[in-house]
Amino acid sequence: MSSKAFLIETDSMTYSDQQRLRTAALAGAVQRAYNQGIAPWDKEDLPLKNDSKFADTPDLSELIDYIARGGWPKNLDAREFQPTLDAGAGAAADFWNTPVLAAVGTEYSCLGAVGVAPAASRTNKIVVWYKIQIITTPLPVNRLLFRRNTATGLLQAEFDLEQVSGGERVDGYFSEPQVWDKTTPYAINAMCMLLTNAACKVVLGNFVVEPAGQTNV
Repeated sequence: MSSKAFLIETDSMTYSDQQRLRTAALAGAVQRAYNQGIAPWDKEDLPLKNDSKFADTPDLSELIDYIARGGWPKNLDAREFQPTLDAGAGAAADFWNTPVLAAVGTEYSCLGAVGVAPAASRTNKIVVWYKIQIITTPLPVNRLLFRRNTATGLLQAEFDLEQVSGGERVDGYFSEPQVWDKTTPYAINAMCMLLTNAACKVVLGNFVVEPAGQTNV
């Protein structure tokens, strides 16, 4: 489980704070893409400082600085997650909704009918999650859980949604971005605390990093 799993309320952050966390999440996805062989690190294309000169993958802090200054590696693309494309959801489920919340204390997938996003849907992609918004009111869920392998599998991180509930909606950043590697099935669940017999809209801020020119393939 993540060592620093808590939410930071968006209203308590400056724009610079938010931009810094987004940039760090994106840089982490780029570094993981190189680590997992999704694209080779071209040191001429991505010229970093001497700290990374002889390394196999670029230093994270240098990547953050490079991207913050407007740099981007030519052999990678970045976009936002699409449930149909990246989680194997059907075309009619390409949106951010849980299934109908029918039992208190039960976990429901944030990807609708897709309980577990199979690795086969991300064979050459890294996904990083950095933020959550829940627009449904009153708040019907109280936990956000990232799991590996199965819908009830190994807990990667757990966040208390009530801590950042402003009465109208949940809006917060993760203390640490949550990363999906290319070879592992993952689940993202919300735990029901209010029986509504309706879906809950859970919108997750994210980036997908993949080889350049292969977006939407």
